[in-house]
Amino acid sequence: MSDQVINPWDTQTSGGVIQKIKVPFSLFLQFYTRSIYFETNKIFFERVSNNYRRVAPFVAPNVQGFINRRNGYTADSLSPAYIKEKDEIDINAPLMRMPGETLVSGSLSNQQRHDIIVADMAAQQKQRIYNRFEWLACKAAKDGQVVISGEKYPTRTVSFNRNPGLTLVTDWYATGANPMQDISDLRRLANTESGARIVDVYFGRDAYVAYFNAHKELLVGLGGLMDTRLGGSETQITRLMDQFEGLEYVGRVSGLNGAGEIRIWVYEATYLEAETNAQSYFIEPNEVFGISPTVFQGVRCFGAIKDGKAGWKAMEIFAKNWVSQEDPWEEFFMTQSAPLMVPGDANATFLIKTGTAP
Repeated sequence: MSDQVINPWDTQTSGGVIQKIKVPFSLFLQFYTRSIYFETNKIFFERVSNNYRRVAPFVAPNVQGFINRRNGYTADSLSPAYIKEKDEIDINAPLMRMPGETLVSGSLSNQQRHDIIVADMAAQQKQRIYNRFEWLACKAAKDGQVVISGEKYPTRTVSFNRNPGLTLVTDWYATGANPMQDISDLRRLANTESGARIVDVYFGRDAYVAYFNAHKELLVGLGGLMDTRLGGSETQITRLMDQFEGLEYVGRVSGLNGAGEIRIWVYEATYLEAETNAQSYFIEPNEVFGISPTVFQGVRCFGAIKDGKAGWKAMEIFAKNWVSQEDPWEEFFMTQSAPLMVPGDANATFLIKTGTAP
């Protein structure tokens, strides 16, 4: 019967399925709101230091206007690390009854089973690629740089020129430590460097415990500064968004009449390392990360896909399904991407490493 002939997906079908697959929303990727595609061998990203708070100078009306001097500008480029997710379709899989089918004979054709198997592979591959996107987005925002390495790809450190003072290594467990002052100092420096007003501050669990213990009376004592309501709601918030794995809203801290307000979140999401399968945190338990998304304005950059089937075009993810040989039958599904996440202004962030609990 004709419906028993197994047909691999064409490129249009593969790409269409990848586009329609939904992935869970990610914390760090939300800070990268634009995408740029480079149909070149390299991704070019520009580091521009603009201070939009400078006022226009006064001059006499009969004096020539001064030509504005452009701020420092450098263009950098990188041959992006390449991502290839590749799976082989088991030659026997389309013959096996799937969960939910009628017993013995089943209710799906072999082609239908094949399509379900390939769609599942596509979903898993896209999720793993997006996990890598989130990793790149996290490192660029949190650390101000990203270290990229892989098989036959020499280790590269891509620096986004964040002011070194916006990374603070301290000990919040030491006598006399003042976590609230540390955060205030870095918020002030970020404002000086970029004009950013950082309101959202994300804590690792241990860092939040150290912060709370250091300022318990000030935060929750009589007339304390912490408000655990959100937007004036009387309902105490313990978890704001289910789509963010491990994101918990703790409260808002502000001075008199709301001065110096920050929103405090605890973030405990993890990922599995590609090489070792070891579990790691996006924000380490002893870290504190602050960001002003409106000034940070991250960009998702994608290089050209080096595959004739893709026409060497730049795209977020390219997918294809093909048969490499017919005797014996070997069929594969693969997705490819060449990403780099680039901060618009890395100085709109800060990172504090708070030390280890005794």
